[in-house]
Amino acid sequence: MLVNGAENYYRAAARSIRSILKRSPFDVYVACGQQKLSTPASSARIRMKILDTAPSSRRDRAYPFLLKFDAISCCLEDTNAEWLIMLDADTLLATQIQEEDIARVLDGLPIGMVEQTGIRGSSMTRRDFLEHYKNYTLAWFDPGVIVPDLDQFRFFNSGVVLGHRSEFEKIVPWAQSKIRSSKKNHEVGIHMIADQDYLQFWTNTLHPGICQSLPWKWNHCEHWDIDFPRDGAIFYHFSNFCNGPTRKLLFRMAWLDIKARQWNRHANF
Repeated sequence: MLVNGAENYYRAAARSIRSILKRSPFDVYVACGQQKLSTPASSARIRMKILDTAPSSRRDRAYPFLLKFDAISCCLEDTNAEWLIMLDADTLLATQIQEEDIARVLDGLPIGMVEQTGIRGSSMTRRDFLEHYKNYTLAWFDPGVIVPDLDQFRFFNSGVVLGHRSEFEKIVPWAQSKIRSSKKNHEVGIHMIADQDYLQFWTNTLHPGICQSLPWKWNHCEHWDIDFPRDGAIFYHFSNFCNGPTRKLLFRMAWLDIKARQWNRHANF
């Protein structure tokens, strides 16, 4: 998990980390900026790394999100974890999970994400997301590349990413090299090109078929799920278009953490 920026990101991350410690046996690796992260009393399961978050000379607005690849790089260097879950700071683990659940749901593939199927309040469909992918992600990475077929394309959301260590060991150096060598800002028009675009380009264009399309419950997000919050979710995700956690959102995370304890039963994976 990367935690950087406004104070509320740190508060949301602390809530997220507590949910992981309560409902899984997993260690938590947190890469953060200079601000102190308040976590459960010195848990031996938490590893912290302070990143150099000084902005590049280009002042790229995607920079805080692209730091996720540096965070994963540090995690790979400092741990020997076989399986990794990359999480946004505004996610909440709602039910008990084990390492074998990750291997089972990936079903032989090295990485998995949930497909974003729409945007609440809009009529967005997969076809619209493919058009967005072509006009922005592909336009930034390689405008001449072949656009994926609609039935093969998935607009994967990077709020929750499951993966084997070996796959992250391929993705991270590729992404870091691309980020550092790029002579242009990470944007096309008003749209920012960030970590999700890198992961989508990796899974849809460079290595199609490599990513498992996970069931909704692995990333139940109010950004596109109309009936949020729904019982049976594994991870709740409070995405809000990169605007950062509000005070109200922090209260809602706390409330849902309590509800999760009431609903808590091992998910039917």
